[in-house]
Amino acid sequence: MLVFILFMISLVIVIAWAISGITIFGIFALAGSFYLPALLFVALFYMLFIGISLSLIEISAWFIIPIFMFLVAWEYIRRQRKVIS
Repeated sequence: MLVFILFMISLVIVIAWAISGITIFGIFALAGSFYLPALLFVALFYMLFIGISLSLIEISAWFIIPIFMFLVAWEYIRRQRKVIS
């Protein structure tokens, strides 16, 4: 019963954040709302980070994602050079 109540509360929070579009994770919440297991994962993810500032997560995500993409592109280019030579 407690799990169900927590799930319903987190469901409302996730849908509200998805509609408002306050955070970058709102996009994932909106996508997850059409698929229940994904929505459950996003709701649990939000519950896990309730004590952490969402703006801090969002700012760090804006820095981490481009760096990760750059590293993937760098590795891809490096491997292409090996194939050519």
